[in-house]
Amino acid sequence: MAGNLPWYVFLIISLAAIVIPLVSKIIENRHQRRLKTLEVILNRKLDAYSEYVRLAAQFAYISGKDGVGYNEYLKADQVVRLIASEKVQEALDKVAISANRLRATGGTEHSSELSTNWHSAMGEVCKEMFRDIEKLRD
Repeated sequence: MAGNLPWYVFLIISLAAIVIPLVSKIIENRHQRRLKTLEVILNRKLDAYSEYVRLAAQFAYISGKDGVGYNEYLKADQVVRLIASEKVQEALDKVAISANRLRATGGTEHSSELSTNWHSAMGEVCKEMFRDIEKLRD
């Protein structure tokens, strides 16, 4: 029976035996590269978001009116804005407004209204950061 098949059938079968594993490997490599990219992005976002929250809390509760804490908070804010989604950036704007008010009055201990606004804005930004990270994990 093998003698009855034309030569090009053997050629096609041979080429398929070579090409199919190569194509499979290429697809697998692209998938692995995409997974690694997503992993790096996720880790960068987690690091930037956690640093932002830490420095924002430090500014609000420890630094008060001194410029050092505010400057560190501003640096973290700018870094997060580079990688944040649009909704996170909108929430960051609300935190920035509260931060400016806190800086002008000397911290959360001077005004319960400012403290409430700060907590509300930080809660919203943390919620949006969580949603942003969840989108990457899906």
